Amino acid sequence: MWKNSDHFNSKDRSKRYSVFCLFKIGAQVYDSDLLIVDKAATDICLENAIIFEGAGPDFQLKVEVYSCCSGEDPLTLTNTPRKLVKKLKTSLGKSAGKKFSSALDQSDLENLLLTETATQGVEYSLLASASLSLENAKDGFNAHSLTLLGNEDSPSWLPLYGTMCCRLVAQPDCMTQDAMSGFLHEQPSGGVQGETWRQQYCVLRGGQLLGFSAPEEREADAQPALSIPINRETRIRPVEKEAGGKANLFSVINPEPGEAAARIFQAESQQDLGKWMEAFSQHFLDFSQWKHCCEEFMRMESGSPQKPPLFLAKEATSVYQELSIDSPVKPDPLVAMAQHEEEEEESRAALFIGPDEGDVPGGSSLKRSKSSPQGSRDAKGTSKGREPPPRS
Repeated sequence: MWKNSDHFNSKDRSKRYSVFCLFKIGAQVYDSDLLIVDKAATDICLENAIIFEGAGPDFQLKVEVYSCCSGEDPLTLTNTPRKLVKKLKTSLGKSAGKKFSSALDQSDLENLLLTETATQGVEYSLLASASLSLENAKDGFNAHSLTLLGNEDSPSWLPLYGTMCCRLVAQPDCMTQDAMSGFLHEQPSGGVQGETWRQQYCVLRGGQLLGFSAPEEREADAQPALSIPINRETRIRPVEKEAGGKANLFSVINPEPGEAAARIFQAESQQDLGKWMEAFSQHFLDFSQWKHCCEEFMRMESGSPQKPPLFLAKEATSVYQELSIDSPVKPDPLVAMAQHEEEEEESRAALFIGPDEGDVPGGSSLKRSKSSPQGSRDAKGTSKGREPPPRS
């Protein structure tokens, strides 16, 4: 957003700007959140998801960017009472008092005291605008050109590059709502005489003719047993009644590979047949008007993902602690220290352990002495200054 000379210049970093956007389609107008930016910011990021209801295929989305300089103005005391002014003069330091005194000396206190306090509103200036239409609606983020309208001499002016990035999604009613629903009887494949026609609850929605065994399956969002694509290449025609044949018939033909055969359906009445043919006609009209937006369903995001608050964020750990390795469990430090002290105590006590006469000569089997550790042993294994241990 800023030029290199402005962005890396350390001077005038305290100047801030309030920025927001307006989105308009016809009489519907929405605004974004208000952002505060300064020269430390390189982009203006708005995380709002704006949804317009009832827009037609010929919509024109107008995006307008407004800004206002929100830096602090020089301090004035034009509406301060006289007693408060005197207290401020005497209570502040010398350097600050001089500034207040100079501000007061340049104005008439008698007229200032009679002036009513008035709060002035904030004026926003139009910086740039853009117009988006159906051709700009795509399933991903795309860059669009901005028409810069701001005056460089205006205090609210921001050095915009003239490009914005956004995701514009269009969802026609034919992709989100049921255009027509009701029971239809499908002719068996091959059209063999005498075979029973299969009754299905059919729904025209999202460029497909879906078939369910019962309306309850449709309400439960079950997997449809029948799915026939309905697109620009599909041909739907009424079928004339033959002698002794069924009435209220229409055919669905998809000239794509593997779908060239006609599928015959029968409506329950002549009135239902008229409703189905009218729904198919409207469906094809929506395809011609909404174009690529009817080829694939575009999902709308309710909002951009936010970062979790600090008190909910996961505590930072090392990569070694994150790994799952089949290695012995590291003992607790306190337990390890206690075990180490116990081993040292046993090693000190082993210095005063003598051979047991009932064991193999050479002292391979040892037992703890019950005497005081201060005693010393002679060549015969007795302790000086105490009685020798009893013999068994």
